[in-house]
Amino acid sequence: MGSEMCIRDSYWTTARGESMFDTRLATKDTGDLAEGSNLYYTTVRVNSDFDTRLATKDTGDLAEGVNLYYTDARFDTRLATKDTDDLTEGTNLYYTSARFDSAFTGKSTSDLSEGTNLYYTDARANSAIDTRVTKSFVDALNVDADTLDGNDSTAFATSAQGALADSAIQPTDGVGDLSDVDTTGVTNGQVLAYNSASGDFEPADPTTGDITAVNTNADSGLAGGAASGDVDLTVDPSNLADGTSITVDTSNDFLILEDVTDGSVYKVNPDQIASGSANALIDGTSDLTITDGTGLDYDISGTDVASWEVGGIALTTNGGIFRHNQTQAGTYTVAANEGSVMAGPITITGTVTNNGTLVVI
Repeated sequence: MGSEMCIRDSYWTTARGESMFDTRLATKDTGDLAEGSNLYYTTVRVNSDFDTRLATKDTGDLAEGVNLYYTDARFDTRLATKDTDDLTEGTNLYYTSARFDSAFTGKSTSDLSEGTNLYYTDARANSAIDTRVTKSFVDALNVDADTLDGNDSTAFATSAQGALADSAIQPTDGVGDLSDVDTTGVTNGQVLAYNSASGDFEPADPTTGDITAVNTNADSGLAGGAASGDVDLTVDPSNLADGTSITVDTSNDFLILEDVTDGSVYKVNPDQIASGSANALIDGTSDLTITDGTGLDYDISGTDVASWEVGGIALTTNGGIFRHNQTQAGTYTVAANEGSVMAGPITITGTVTNNGTLVVI
């Protein structure tokens, strides 16, 4: 049996063992080998070790290769060979004359703060003139008054003469000192009148007298007048041009209007008129007659509220509603040919006589 096993099973040799190991190992991976003290590679472990080691290093631990390290000297050397042509313009724009001129045209001295060179102001100029131009400054000019505008020096005041020269009219002089005024023989109550013969203003008695005439021109709105004596003037609307008017400004006056077509005369008190609309009527029964037109339009502050025409009274959308007090204290009669409407309940404290139709809703 022992010889049979030797025949069936080959003897061990290193080559046979390594071959068998390689064959078996080819069917395995690290998943078949438990991790011992020598740890397997993982990305997390490598990154952690790299970060830990890298934190202890700087460029001094890495030899310079073909990618050179930055130095000030190297930057300065490269920059010295460049200009703005080598740098593309970004949001920070380059200077150009056109850009400066365009921006400068929109500016004024208000955009430039005042420095040591001061701006002009009237106050500064006046102050500088007052400080500079003194008597000694003028005296130093050695100006000859005889050469100024052809006026001799005697025409100018001296310090003793005050504001004016002797040859000029002084503030204390009278009207008679004027060259074209002759006051010889003037008496109380006289006036100065021009004498064309002498060319002077001379004393004369004032001309007095009555008004010679009061005339009323066409379209003046007045009538009357006379050439002498007492004169009466009256307001005459017929003596007015078409489109003109007469103004009455007191509540005690009456404006008389005349219809020139039929001679009708109308009397209006100013208290009856306000802002061109009927505001009040005189005591008693007053009639308002529309002789030319289709009706009356009512407005409040420029807004139409109602129209009264042949068909009755019509309220607009801004005219509100018809209203009455639910207590009737007046005394009145609904005539036989009349109809009326009330909105109840109604309390009648006066006397209402219904001869026609009275409906209470």
